[in-house]
Amino acid sequence: MKKILAIAAISVRTAVRSKVILSLVAILVLIIVGLPLTIKGDGTVTGHAQVLITYTLSMVTFILSLSTLWAACAAVSMDVMERQIHMVVTKPVRRIQIWAGKWLGLIVLNAFLLGISGLTIYGLLRWTTGKADIESEAITILEEEVLTARLRVGPTFPDVRSEARRHVLERRKAGDLPEGISIENAVAATAQGILIRANSVPRGASLSWIFHLPITVRAGETIHFRYSFSNSDMSLSRVTGAWRFGGPDAMEQVQRSRDDTAEGFHSFRLPSSVVSPDGSVLVQFLNANAVPVAVLFPPADGLALYVPAGTFEGNLFRLLLITLFHLAFLAAVGVTAGSLFSMPVAAFASFYMVVVLKFIPYIQSMANRETILTSTAPGAERSFVLLDWFIKIFFQAMDFVVSPLQTRNPLEALGTGEMVPWNLVGYVFIVKVVVYGGLVAVIGGWLFNRRELGLPS
Repeated sequence: MKKILAIAAISVRTAVRSKVILSLVAILVLIIVGLPLTIKGDGTVTGHAQVLITYTLSMVTFILSLSTLWAACAAVSMDVMERQIHMVVTKPVRRIQIWAGKWLGLIVLNAFLLGISGLTIYGLLRWTTGKADIESEAITILEEEVLTARLRVGPTFPDVRSEARRHVLERRKAGDLPEGISIENAVAATAQGILIRANSVPRGASLSWIFHLPITVRAGETIHFRYSFSNSDMSLSRVTGAWRFGGPDAMEQVQRSRDDTAEGFHSFRLPSSVVSPDGSVLVQFLNANAVPVAVLFPPADGLALYVPAGTFEGNLFRLLLITLFHLAFLAAVGVTAGSLFSMPVAAFASFYMVVVLKFIPYIQSMANRETILTSTAPGAERSFVLLDWFIKIFFQAMDFVVSPLQTRNPLEALGTGEMVPWNLVGYVFIVKVVVYGGLVAVIGGWLFNRRELGLPS
């Protein structure tokens, strides 16, 4: 371990002497300070804070990802090209220790740069939103909706998969199922359609939902109810609805009437007294529009309760940890590529892998298809069967390999004050650092150990 730490320390000192760190710090601070000045929000304090959080952290992650890949590819390949590696391998140091030391040095540098970026963003955010001329109501909204960590809770829907599967099997038996769609995808789409119809409210009708809160809401805390909807008459700009919050056993029932526009998010601030003793919240909606129109609430994100669960500082820290683990994975890929190839080839291979990861949704959709190749020529189907099978196996294998690396972007949650949970932090650490990073380390160490370093360049 001492040898690994020594190599890591040498890598850090080399980066500091070459002024790479100072250059990156200057670039990151310039982005953090300058980006909010060029990108305007909606004119509110909340909009300014969201721009400062999401855009700056996105650019910081992008810059550090590029610099990490480039530096990781150069960490070993440039030492080999410049013959500096010979002064190390002649000592009693294993090549896997060289690999680990280079990787650890990059992690230390990234942790420092992320820490500087996070502190700068947090300080700038508190400074710009703490001015005396900002109204107290705007500050309250900011603290409750952005500078917080809220748990998002959706309504409890009935399980309709058995009904959906029955419909799909009947359509397949009748030959009405579209070609190329798997049974599971058809069942999921059908179940979604059933829920959409169940969440459609005609004029004069009402619908209710139950939200089960997994945490206890303290007295005096504010709950936020957010909703969006569409209507059956696109010519209407606004729809009138009556809302009621709180069941019969709740301490308080709140009634609100609103004229809202469709296709946008709307919210209510609710007291904690609407929560029933069992931790549930009953929400009722009455379609009171004067013109006959049906109101549709999307089951996926049309209705949600946001419950206070933590602090913004903790949320920001967890996001920075997830970003660091992502950079650690990129560093492992780059160091491994640099251990096998020259610098240009290593950089190309590493960036190609990153591009592949961006196409995970496409890979998943292709892997879930029953058939990929189709032909309308008579008798041509038989000649396509074997090739179609190979292509499908290829996409399924790629899906099996890369799908665990796909996670929800926590930056979206941070910008809306939604909780970045510790279980997501743990998942990213286990998958990207322990499993995939460890696998890449084993491959990198094995390949580096078999690379001939004395060949002429």
